[in-house]
Amino acid sequence: IDLYTAMGDTAFFNDSIRYPIGKIFGQDVFRSNDLNFFNRAFDAQAPENYLLGEGDELTISIWGMADHSESVVVNERGYVSTSQAGRIYVGGKNFKTAKSLIRNRMDNYYDLSRSQLDVTLNYSRVITVNIVGEVFNPGSYTIPATNTAFNALIAAGGPSQIGSVRNIYLMRDGKTIDSL
Repeated sequence: IDLYTAMGDTAFFNDSIRYPIGKIFGQDVFRSNDLNFFNRAFDAQAPENYLLGEGDELTISIWGMADHSESVVVNERGYVSTSQAGRIYVGGKNFKTAKSLIRNRMDNYYDLSRSQLDVTLNYSRVITVNIVGEVFNPGSYTIPATNTAFNALIAAGGPSQIGSVRNIYLMRDGKTIDSL
């Protein structure tokens, strides 16, 4: 007999995975499918603050008086190589800044005053995150980089019954980078 079923406080979340109903405010947010988790690197559009890195694929589209479309991949040095405008450094830049850099460079080759330019994230690189502590399924997860720390917690089933949503730390190389 499942202990939670016997106690009558079981809930089905995340496509029939059985988790106990949250005892601490905020726990159920990670179990109720209210947040989106992007399983595939093609699923999400990049937010303005998304940092571009090696393996990200962008689509540059120009239409109107000029007509041009191409896909470019950020290389290991942080550059994208366009067919007309050459190399543009976007590595480590946020998506908003990268779009501005691409627009400025493409404006030298196309009449953008009478055309439209759109830059979209076609494919997000994949990263590995380690989730430890009081979560239902701690471990290493390989997820698209467009996911946030909260999205990554969804992959781990969210905080356990004794896990807090007030003490979530983002760590890199053994140092705390941020807390949520």
